[in-house]
Amino acid sequence: MALTVYASPAARVSRPLFALPWERSCLNEMVTDALQHIPDVFSYLAAIKNQTVFNFCAIPQVMAISTLALCFDNHQIFKGVVKIRKGAHAIWGPRVHCAPQSPVQTVL
Repeated sequence: MALTVYASPAARVSRPLFALPWERSCLNEMVTDALQHIPDVFSYLAAIKNQTVFNFCAIPQVMAISTLALCFDNHQIFKGVVKIRKGAHAIWGPRVHCAPQSPVQTVL
């Protein structure tokens, strides 16, 4: 896990998190690592031919990618819950539903 590179176990337990530089670096490394899987997601979604199945798979992936983008370098992660607002989903939702015939990367 990336956290062991940035702090010793004693340092992680001895005090609450307040978004020190090493903590944000660790967060950014974990988010970047997760974002590296997006091409595989696109490949999987591009292979789906059924619209209902595509919607079932694509909408959670769009929300996950949006959440990762929101988490990157966000000090609020260390203070509470960070979530995508419903209004942000309303912007993406209709675009995802128009999908398998159009290129997946364009939609997402």
